[in-house]
Amino acid sequence: LTNGFSKKVEAHVAAVALIYLIALRLSGWQAGLAAAALYCLSPIVVETAHLVKPHSYAISWMLASVLAMLSAARTGAPRWFLACGVAAGLSAGSSVLLAPFCALPLAAALLRKKDWRAALKGCLAAACAFFALNPYLLFSPGAFAWELQIYAAPGASKPSLGALARLAAAAWRTLGPGVCLLSLAGIVSGLRRGGQPRPHE
Repeated sequence: LTNGFSKKVEAHVAAVALIYLIALRLSGWQAGLAAAALYCLSPIVVETAHLVKPHSYAISWMLASVLAMLSAARTGAPRWFLACGVAAGLSAGSSVLLAPFCALPLAAALLRKKDWRAALKGCLAAACAFFALNPYLLFSPGAFAWELQIYAAPGASKPSLGALARLAAAAWRTLGPGVCLLSLAGIVSGLRRGGQPRPHE
C-alpha cells in the first residue's frame, strides 16, 4: 500500500512538470507556473492523491501525450507521433474514459496538414499500448470493462444541457471557485487574443 501511494506521488509530480511544459510551450513560463500552481492547489487533486486509484497515472500519461502531440505538430518527427500514441494508449489503458486522446496523433497531423501516415502509425501505437495494459478486454470484455456497461446503462447520464450544468457545478465544488474563475478568465483572454502572436515568439 505504501509503495502504491509513493507511485501516486510520483505520478502527480510528473503531472505538475508536464503541465508546466505544456503551458510553457503554448504561452510562456508565466503561464506554465500559473497552470502548475493551479493544479497543485486544486481540491480534487489533493483529494484523489489519498486514493489508490489509476486516475493519477492516467492523467500523467494523458499530459505526456499532449506534450508529444505539440512536438509532433511542431517538428513532424515520426518519433513524436509514436510517443504521442503510446502515451495516449497508456492513458486510456489506465482510464478508458480517456480513450478519445488516442486520436491525438491525428490532431498533430491536422495542425500540420500533412504527415497522415505518421499519425496513423501513432494511433496504431496507441491501440497497442491500450491492449497491452488491458489484454483481458479482448477475451472477457463483459467482466473486465464493467464500467463501460455502467456508463451505457439506461439510467446513465446522457449529453444534454442539464448534464453540462451538473458538470459545471461539480467542477465548481471539486476544483474550487478560485481555480474555476481563473480558468474561465484564461479561456476568455485566449479567445479574445485569437491567433495573435505571443510576445516571446
